[in-house]
Amino acid sequence: MKRLLNISVAVLMMLLFHSAAHAYTLPDTGQTKCYQAASPYAEIDCAGTGQDGEYSINPMSYTNNGNGTVTDNNTGLVWQKCSVGQNNDLSCSGTAAIYNWYQATGTADSTYNPSGGTNVCGALNTSIFGGHSD
Repeated sequence: MKRLLNISVAVLMMLLFHSAAHAYTLPDTGQTKCYQAASPYAEIDCAGTGQDGEYSINPMSYTNNGNGTVTDNNTGLVWQKCSVGQNNDLSCSGTAAIYNWYQATGTADSTYNPSGGTNVCGALNTSIFGGHSD
């Protein structure tokens, strides 16, 4: 419990220092269920529990920018709409490709990306993502 409290305080401090420069609201987690505290952890009514499922604050909200990106309306962050390998259409049809970290970053590794030959992020076409390259 003490470790969780220390982590919570550290996160709160980071948010306080960060929010001074950039104000934004954190999105809701989307958790809608609550559970009793003891085994077998059965689902219970959320009213009065104080658990996350009791609250709906800043529900998740996204805007499709129509340029291969979506904006998280709570944080202002801009994300690639479809996974690599999928089509940039309304439903992101197609099959997402799976890469390991070495391949995604172009980092050479004798087992997972010999000679660094695959660099998925480095090869992304910024014109597909609204000019974003970060």
